[in-house]
Amino acid sequence: MPLDRFLAEVERLRPPRVVGTGVFLTADTQGAPLVLVYHLRHNKALHEEIILLSILTEEVLEVPDDKRLEVEPLPDGFHRVKASYGFMERPDVEEILAQCRARGMRARP
Repeated sequence: MPLDRFLAEVERLRPPRVVGTGVFLTADTQGAPLVLVYHLRHNKALHEEIILLSILTEEVLEVPDDKRLEVEPLPDGFHRVKASYGFMERPDVEEILAQCRARGMRARP
């Protein structure tokens, strides 16, 4: 689902928000992950903060730390986070969330 359409639906529905951060892994760096759409449809609630996390593999051995994370703040407590790794690196989701916290998100380990 296109992300702008999903965010408009969230704005229209104004679902209850529960304490905490929901992290949704997605290969799609543009739209809303299908699991998030189903989550809202089934539970009729969302976490107060939502991170749409994409882990990307670059065609280099390693990605420098200062190029690792791209964060896009979105409306209503949503954030799109793209974490880039080289093909010889192992993604570390806990480290990604720590970097998110350093950028002002509330994501707890």
